[in-house]
Amino acid sequence: MSFRFNQLPTELRLQIWSFAVQADARQRRFIEQNSQVFPTLDLVASPFFSVNTESREIVRSFYPVRLEVYRRYEPQSEEAAAAAAVAVAHPADRRGFIYLSPKLDDMVSVYRRATLYDSELTLERSERSKMTAMLHRTVPMSEETRRLFRRRPDRWCLTRYASLRLGVQDWTEVHEYLLAFDDDEYHSALRLLRSMRINTLGFWQVIGWE
Repeated sequence: MSFRFNQLPTELRLQIWSFAVQADARQRRFIEQNSQVFPTLDLVASPFFSVNTESREIVRSFYPVRLEVYRRYEPQSEEAAAAAAVAVAHPADRRGFIYLSPKLDDMVSVYRRATLYDSELTLERSERSKMTAMLHRTVPMSEETRRLFRRRPDRWCLTRYASLRLGVQDWTEVHEYLLAFDDDEYHSALRLLRSMRINTLGFWQVIGWE
């Protein structure tokens, strides 16, 4: 005897959709800088967003954070970068959405003065994924949304930036950036920086060698 899926009781259909979405879900990592997410191909929306209304309802409960994605233009100066971080994107540049899960996805934060090219994004598996991220951005997240995610500093970015000759003010800003993370991430980052044997007065005054 044959039957159609939509003839099943609603409660049973929703349970089936929930099991299917859970089976498809996986832990992901995404890069954030200045509260903006750089979308990679790993962040492509679940196929269950486009099946029907019921599947969309279930998958939205798994990925409750929705961010608009726009074409990204490379700023020509630090001032332009700061302006771009808070600018309202033009509707014509909209490229779609990404959906994130605070339970499944981890945020890797790039220090605001560092270039994205020095970040852990260089470890992405495909060149196409890197280019997708470099050419697009999301609207800035609210601080409330950022706090929903597990966060850690981008260690590649941190070590590359720390290799520059930085002054007291630079190290003070780096230290303030690290204070935004939990104690484990904060102390781990300090150990990483101290292992680099940075022998400058500014580093000693702000971070210390031990």
